Amino acid sequence: MIREHIKNKVYECIKNRYYDPKTFNDLMSIHSNDGEDLLLYSEFNFDSLDIIEFILSLEETFKIVLPDYLFNSEVTLRIIIDYIYEQRKNN
Repeated sequence: MIREHIKNKVYECIKNRYYDPKTFNDLMSIHSNDGEDLLLYSEFNFDSLDIIEFILSLEETFKIVLPDYLFNSEVTLRIIIDYIYEQRKNN
C-alpha cells in the first residue's frame, strides 16, 4: 500500500468521524504539507475519547494494532501515517 493511499484513508477516518468535509478541507488547505503536521489534540480539538475512537477507526481500517505511544499530545498526522506505512511495508 503506497503512502499516499494510506494518507487518504487516515484523512477519511478523520473526516467521517469528526468534521464535515468543508471544515476538514479548509483546515487542510491552510496548513503546509497537506495538513500532515497538524496535532491531533490541539488543532483537531480531540479529547481522550476522540482519540480512542480515532485509534479504533484506524485499527479497523488498516487491520493493525497501533501502539499507545503514538497518541501522545505531540502526535501529528505525519507520525501516524508514517507508522502505518512502515507496518504495511514490512508485512
